[in-house]
Amino acid sequence: MDTIACIQAIVRKGKKKQAKDEVYRLKQAEKKTRRLRKHLLLLAAIRSRVEKKKRKEKEEQQMLNEEGAAIA
Repeated sequence: MDTIACIQAIVRKGKKKQAKDEVYRLKQAEKKTRRLRKHLLLLAAIRSRVEKKKRKEKEEQQMLNEEGAAIA
């Protein structure tokens, strides 16, 4: 946010159009960063669920194999 404050100071000095464009560009970059972080968190959560499900299925299969071996 410090960069935005600096840019806004430039706006007061006179280069309004360039400074406004720069502020807009920085705000858009921040939005993109937030959006990417959100998506990364979502992907991490999905991966965690998939890994947990695979682990559970593997444990169930192992239990079935042990029960089958005990019966035989």
